[in-house]
Amino acid sequence: MSHKRKQELDSSAAAPSRRHAMITQRDIAERCGIHQTTVSLALRRDPRISPETTDEILAVAAEMGYDPSVHTPARRLAMHRHGQAVLNHVIAVSMDPTYLHMHYYAAIFQSVVEVLMTKGYAVVLSHLPKTAATPAEVALPTIFHRGDVDGLLYTIDENRFRPVYAHLRETPGFGQRPMISLMWPSDLNSSVMADDRQGAYQAAKHLLDLGHRHLLQFTLRQVKQDQRIQQWRWDGIRQALREARLDPEAHLHFFDVAQEWLDPLWNPLGTPPVAPHPPREAANHPLMRFLRAHPEITAILALNDSSAIQAWYLLNLAGLRVPDDYSIVGFDDVDPMFDDYGHNQLTSVHLPLMRIGRKAAALIIEQVSGGAAERVQLCLPTELIPRASTGPARA
Repeated sequence: MSHKRKQELDSSAAAPSRRHAMITQRDIAERCGIHQTTVSLALRRDPRISPETTDEILAVAAEMGYDPSVHTPARRLAMHRHGQAVLNHVIAVSMDPTYLHMHYYAAIFQSVVEVLMTKGYAVVLSHLPKTAATPAEVALPTIFHRGDVDGLLYTIDENRFRPVYAHLRETPGFGQRPMISLMWPSDLNSSVMADDRQGAYQAAKHLLDLGHRHLLQFTLRQVKQDQRIQQWRWDGIRQALREARLDPEAHLHFFDVAQEWLDPLWNPLGTPPVAPHPPREAANHPLMRFLRAHPEITAILALNDSSAIQAWYLLNLAGLRVPDDYSIVGFDDVDPMFDDYGHNQLTSVHLPLMRIGRKAAALIIEQVSGGAAERVQLCLPTELIPRASTGPARA
């Protein structure tokens, strides 16, 4: 085959693609005998155009080979020049990297994706720095500089998010686009979270109703993060104690645990959950020493299910029984402690994580489309799920 003939065939094969690329909204308008603005609105499925007209225009566009992706860069550039917002139908989600194996984050992420994708939005997972002290130290991913996302959902506490927030607001590609905090309160943006105060009250009242009078609350006081959620939980416990006519200062005790206790894959002793002989390390663990120093304590309020299970392992290894010696209440209701028959034994405060994710996704769609207020604060109720890890206080 001659070189000239090959060029003719290549040109012929490429011609349809070029013709499709050249089809414009004006061409469609001329074919339909209507104004170009009507075509533009119909292609975006604007409700101002009747469904019948929209279907007709879409059919003509498909017949002519109109490809909207060909015109998207030019349309975005034109809108930028006129100071108009460009809707990408893309939402960024920034979560802790442990979302890959922690049921807590996985439940939120799954529900967010379900809502966004069914509404035609793409989801971009993006890491945002959480250790920067000033906006100048924040290194944003390129998608935020390019203006590729319409909004942001994040699970970062307020103290660590402030420098990121300031930098995002100063970034032309993001600017004033909406942001929503998941599971953390926010004075900067909208937030969707659980009622931690209610959950802690429910857990404490459950234990008090079982006859427990001295409660141990796990804390993360050494971690430099927003302490409001911990404070709300303490307030809920204190309310339950006061209702039982007990002095919170005398009947509520605190023990600080490491951040690793919140991760279900972390084992405090590096040993299997069940050992033939309790190792000496368990008896000498700081938690065991604290409990020996405070024999009046009969129940433990954990920060989450994982920290409750870590404590349960330690108690078992030290020769103590749950709930005969100590009752334990988890928080989140996502990580089970199975018995021999596969039943979850852990009493826990159920957080509506799936509902929170769905609410946040629906809210971000409203906000990017201009249909919701600038700041919305949603706090969803919790529910205590009693199981085998709690029982009457020991004599």
